[in-house]
Amino acid sequence: MALPTKKTLTKGKISTSENFVRVLRDESDEELAIRQAMNDAYIDNYIVNKINILEETVDYKHSSLDWTQIADSEKPLTDESTAEFKKYREDIKKIRVFGFTPILLVYIQGLVLWEKALTYL
Repeated sequence: MALPTKKTLTKGKISTSENFVRVLRDESDEELAIRQAMNDAYIDNYIVNKINILEETVDYKHSSLDWTQIADSEKPLTDESTAEFKKYREDIKKIRVFGFTPILLVYIQGLVLWEKALTYL
């Protein structure tokens, strides 16, 4: 999966509704400029946004397993399962602590570690 690149957008059609009837109209210069600015910002922040999504996913996965470490939880686990969850949570925490630098470097080199990291979680 390649990183997206900037491109010059061209005018398109805008779908609007008038009295519950779909109407297509030409995009104005101002609307095109806004869409171009939004597209450029998306490209400029692409990697940061992907890292933020990964961080949120890791945080969610970690916190969603808190109950596995409580001795008197409603769903008691065996000692073996508790130990497995503890290791799993530690592994998730390692991903978060290392700041995603290895994942980012591999991703930039063109490998799709992003999807593999999410699959691991």
